[in-house]
Amino acid sequence: MTNRFDRYLTVNNHSSLAFPYMTLFDPDKESSYRIARDLIEAGAPGLILGLPFSDPCADTEAQANASQRALRAGATFDGALELIARIRAEAPKCPLALVTYLNPSVVYGFDHFTQKIAKAGIDALLLPDLPSSMRLQVPTFDKAAQRAQLILGTYLTSQTSVETREKMQLKTRGFIVTQHSDGAQSLPFGAILTDDIVLFCEKNGQYCNHLRQKLIASLTRPSKGLTPAPVDLID
Repeated sequence: MTNRFDRYLTVNNHSSLAFPYMTLFDPDKESSYRIARDLIEAGAPGLILGLPFSDPCADTEAQANASQRALRAGATFDGALELIARIRAEAPKCPLALVTYLNPSVVYGFDHFTQKIAKAGIDALLLPDLPSSMRLQVPTFDKAAQRAQLILGTYLTSQTSVETREKMQLKTRGFIVTQHSDGAQSLPFGAILTDDIVLFCEKNGQYCNHLRQKLIASLTRPSKGLTPAPVDLID
C-alpha cells in the first residue's frame, strides 16, 4: 500500500516539517476552501483537516470554537466530503489527514466511513478517542482502514503504558500523535493577530513567516460576526 504521506516517513529532521491544522467549514465553506488552497500554495507539506463535531472531548479551546462556528455555518459530513474533494482536486499530491471522533465514524459504519473519506482524497485518519487498547483487542478498525488504503493514526497520552506504547509504535504506520499532560497536542511558539486571522506558529522560522505573510495577504475579511479559527501548525 502506498500513501501520499509515505515520502515523509523516512525524513530524519521532523522539526523541519509543519502540518497546518484547520477546521473544515470554519468560518464557512468557501472561506475554509480558500484557506486550504492558500496554505498549500504557501508551501505546506500537507494539511490536517478537522471534521466539525458537536461534542469534542479532546480538542483545544480554539478547535472546539472552530467546530461550533463550522456547525453554525452548515457543516455536514457530505459537505465536508465535497470540500475535501475540492482540496484534493486543487492539490493531487498533497497529503491530507482527517481528524474526527469515533462516534461519527461508527454511526456511518466504519467501513463505509473510511471508504468515503478515502474516495474524497484523505490519506490518514486520526481518531483521538479511539483507545489503543481497543485497537489491540479488536482489529476491525485497522482492517477497515487498510481496505480503504488509509493510515490510521495512533494517539499516545502521557499515561500510556510502556508496553502499549511499544505495541502501538509497531502497529502504526507513520502517524503517532503524542498528547501533553494538559491535553494539548502542540504548544504555540508565536502568534500573529490581525482583524482577519490568528495564526499560531511552531519554531519553523522561514516557512512560518512565508506562510503567514501569504495568508494575511490573501484572506479577505470574513462575513460579519464570523472570526476564523487559528491555523495551528503541528510538527
